[in-house]
Amino acid sequence: MTPGPGSVPPVPHRRLLLALSLLALGACGSTIPPATRPIRTVGWSPAQARRSDRLLVLLPGRLSPPEEFRSEGLEAELARTLGPVDQVAVDAHVGYYLSGAFVETLAEDVLVPARKAGFRDVWIVGASLGGSGALATLKKRPDLVDGLVLLAPYLGSEEVVERVKRFGREILSAPPPSDPKERFFEELWAWLLTPDGARAPIAVGYGRSDRFVASHRFLSTLLPPDRVVEVDGGHDWSAWRRAIAELLRRGIGPLRR
Repeated sequence: MTPGPGSVPPVPHRRLLLALSLLALGACGSTIPPATRPIRTVGWSPAQARRSDRLLVLLPGRLSPPEEFRSEGLEAELARTLGPVDQVAVDAHVGYYLSGAFVETLAEDVLVPARKAGFRDVWIVGASLGGSGALATLKKRPDLVDGLVLLAPYLGSEEVVERVKRFGREILSAPPPSDPKERFFEELWAWLLTPDGARAPIAVGYGRSDRFVASHRFLSTLLPPDRVVEVDGGHDWSAWRRAIAELLRRGIGPLRR
């Protein structure tokens, strides 16, 4: 649940708050919207009958509204290729991450109702910051997620990637990073580096000119090769459309025909 006035978020949430605060400050001076409940969604809702057994939960990047999945053509491409499939784009803006209750909000407002509605195959498609949110959700609530498709997920700074390469699974026992806010991402990496045969599948797509490509390529070494797509382009929808198209062609995870 969202912390009340004056309450202190749990330690992992405080780390996430610190990790996202710098991203928020970079939002061109725009006001961070409040984390209202229920979270706003576009597409399937618990009040609607489902059309299929599959639900794709779409999480946007830091400055993207959920409508961009539709305006940029990803929703249409998924529907055209997959046939009957339900989709819901979530207005998971940075305010929810900064509230310290992103995972709980997504679970209570979207994922739990989806299970109650009878969806048997629930995957999260997360772009950029949405990829971080997707990983955090799978880490904390694996019972609600059947897999992830990550489009250029943000996984920390270059220092984080170098430290993870150096220390591996022992990263959390290593001297702390120079920037304390990065500890949240190191915790995600430690989880990703720990073998877990029961973990839901993860697929990733990204542009080879993406400014975060080093972290994407390192993540790719932890995944089966057929779940990794590297395409031309940078950190943008054009590259992500190409990546989704290739994943659709391969029939990965929920993107199988």
